[in-house]
Amino acid sequence: MGLEASSDPIGIVELIIEPTYGNLHVKALKEGKTTITVKNKVWENGSDVIKERKYEIIVHKPVQEGRLGKNMKYRISGEGNNMTLFISGYGEGDYRENAPWLPYKNRIKRLVIEEGIENLGISDSAFMGMKNLESVILPSTLREIPEYTFAYCNNLGDLTIPASVETIGRKAFYKEGSDARHNTIINQSSVYLLEQGMKLHYNDDFTTVKQNAKKKTEEKYLDITIESFRLYQVPSLHKSFLELKMYGNSDTRLSDYYLFKTEDPNKQVSRSDFMVSQYEFKPGLKVNGWRKYKGNHNWKAYYYADVSEENWQEGHSYYCYILLRQGEDGGVPQDVDIFKTKITVGAGTKLPMQDGDLTWTVEKLGTSTPQLAKYKLSVGGNGAIRDCTLENGPRAWNKLLYAMRMENKTIQLELQNGITKIGSDAFSSLEDIESEVTAIEGNVKIPESVSEIGTAAFLGLDIRGELQFTPNLKKIGRSAFFGIKHEGELNLPEGLEVIEEEAFRGYNVRNVIIPSTVSI
Repeated sequence: MGLEASSDPIGIVELIIEPTYGNLHVKALKEGKTTITVKNKVWENGSDVIKERKYEIIVHKPVQEGRLGKNMKYRISGEGNNMTLFISGYGEGDYRENAPWLPYKNRIKRLVIEEGIENLGISDSAFMGMKNLESVILPSTLREIPEYTFAYCNNLGDLTIPASVETIGRKAFYKEGSDARHNTIINQSSVYLLEQGMKLHYNDDFTTVKQNAKKKTEEKYLDITIESFRLYQVPSLHKSFLELKMYGNSDTRLSDYYLFKTEDPNKQVSRSDFMVSQYEFKPGLKVNGWRKYKGNHNWKAYYYADVSEENWQEGHSYYCYILLRQGEDGGVPQDVDIFKTKITVGAGTKLPMQDGDLTWTVEKLGTSTPQLAKYKLSVGGNGAIRDCTLENGPRAWNKLLYAMRMENKTIQLELQNGITKIGSDAFSSLEDIESEVTAIEGNVKIPESVSEIGTAAFLGLDIRGELQFTPNLKKIGRSAFFGIKHEGELNLPEGLEVIEEEAFRGYNVRNVIIPSTVSI
């Protein structure tokens, strides 16, 4: 017996079981309420056991208007397949993976992005595959068109790219297929649109481009810079790690980092200092951290690498060098640059236990084993846990835990009364990026003093206990619990007023009980 699933009543959702991996996908068909029953055979205590779970699903009508950023909103008007999407405001939108108008993607016929908009903030594919989209109006203030933005919009007609556009991602206007309609793009920007190669923007079988921009002989696509780096230490845990402040317009997964340090200020450092032989580099740094997009590729980041195995003697000064290498599309990495800083080990390298108005501690528990480390993270004080922003970066405890991210561990999370708000990305370093690498052991209790949980505050956590909410909670931000793994019910308190989009989109959430005080 494989996975079996049914719904009652039928017709509210469609249940799809992947033949390869057996994952269950639920597709909403219409508004209504249904119960999904899932049965699966598992091996338990030496025999096959049939496990059954039930999930209550409520399908609401998709929203037709909402916020894209502090100063940006969208609105959908019209009916049937004759809808128009308006995006208005100014500046840049908040970064998000998916567009909120996806439920209407095949019914939107016209797109109007109004003057003042510079960047939507959507990762990519904002309008990809909109088979009904015919007309697009772009503002003279637009600065970026990310990759795949209008890819496979095969019915798209003529459009004009304004002169303000500085970046256009690959396949932004790509069409293919027998149903593709021919169109003309008037490109007034300085970005040359390519019709071939790995970075092509369009398919010349279906699109004619009129442009004055000049083709560059060698266009640089990847660009990463280490703005600065420093050492932090947590003596109680015998941990030392580097913080790298970085910015760029490419993906760090294509990059390698190598550290060399010396106490000789006159040492002339070269590529060979990072190598063990003519053809082999020393082991590289493993970096993890927090990145904020300012568009599709443009970002600023705070990355962390555990260097506890290096010898850092108190009072000594070290001249530290990082060789950054990067490649593209699976190619051989190339040297970018060698970045240098001086680090003197002492009070200035100790990680602060104060973060704004709050204090925090982390301790390793005596029940730890060589195979599984166990920690307790406590945060307390009076005031808000600050948002992670480009200016202030991650919270102090996140810096440490990012450096420890690949360590196999469990963490007890204690949030003390007096905390008034849990800011954005407050515990993003605890995200379970690898199966069972990091798990939250025990209950997570939101203190009674908390009135708001910010964007992505608990994103991706594997919570192996109860998630307990305070009766004073008024707002749960966008993606606050996105991707969480949690076996129990989520019983939200009466008095809660706002639940933003994708707040509880998770892998293992059973039922979410929403109080009557919430406006949906």
